[in-house]
Amino acid sequence: MNVKVLLSYISGERFWEHEKPFPQQLQISINVNLIDFETLGKEEASSRFIVSVQYIPSVGQVVAKGKLIVNGEENEIKQIREANEKKQVPLALVQAISNFTIGEIIIISKALGIPPPLPLLIPQVQEKPQSSSLV
Repeated sequence: MNVKVLLSYISGERFWEHEKPFPQQLQISINVNLIDFETLGKEEASSRFIVSVQYIPSVGQVVAKGKLIVNGEENEIKQIREANEKKQVPLALVQAISNFTIGEIIIISKALGIPPPLPLLIPQVQEKPQSSSLV
C-alpha cells in the first residue's frame, strides 16, 4: 500500500498571554479525522483530513488540513473503505497523516511560543550488572 499525504492548510493561534507562565499541568490532545472518504477505483482511494491539536487549559490550538491518497491492492482498498464505514480509521493511515503533519505543527507551535505536541521522553536508567573481576 502506498500512501500520499498532501497539506493544503495549516494555522495556529495562541490564547495564553505571553507574560503569563504556562500552567504546571498541561494536557495536549491530537485528533486526526478523515472526511469524505471515497474510492477512486479498485486500487485507489482518497480522503480529506483534519489534524487538530488542543491544549487543556486552553493555551492555544493548531489545525492542519489536507488530502490523503491511497494506492494499493483491491482488497486493501476494500478493507480501508469498510473500516471507514464503521468509523474506524486504519492505524497505518493515521500514522501516515500524523508523521507528515507533526513537523509542520511543531514549527507553528514554536513560532507561537506554545509547547509543541511531542511526548515527553524520559530516559530509562539501566543498572549495569555487577561484574566480578578476577585480580
